[in-house]
Amino acid sequence: MILDNECQMMVEYWQKLFHDERLIAVRNEKNPEYTTLADAFGIKNIYCDCQEDLPQKLNEFLFDDPDEPVLFHARINRTPCLPLVAPGAALDSMILSDADQEEMEFEAGAAPS
Repeated sequence: MILDNECQMMVEYWQKLFHDERLIAVRNEKNPEYTTLADAFGIKNIYCDCQEDLPQKLNEFLFDDPDEPVLFHARINRTPCLPLVAPGAALDSMILSDADQEEMEFEAGAAPS
């Protein structure tokens, strides 16, 4: 299963929160055609970019060919990749939502944990 939001969301979110929003190498606007690659290897593939089609296509992915490889390429919205832990922070202070990051203080220049 490929969950495709055309970006490296965890990297983007880290750069947003801990590196003054200096974004670099976080967008993947030229992804390969995964379904074409699967076809080249003779692998059944399913593509979904519509929420209304998701239940039917997910059911097909999970149950129609249980003994064969199946690639499921799903386009998804860009959302923050949470939870995450700030550089140098303890696991018990992980960021669970966007609102949490406003309340936390981050040590500048701290090494990633």
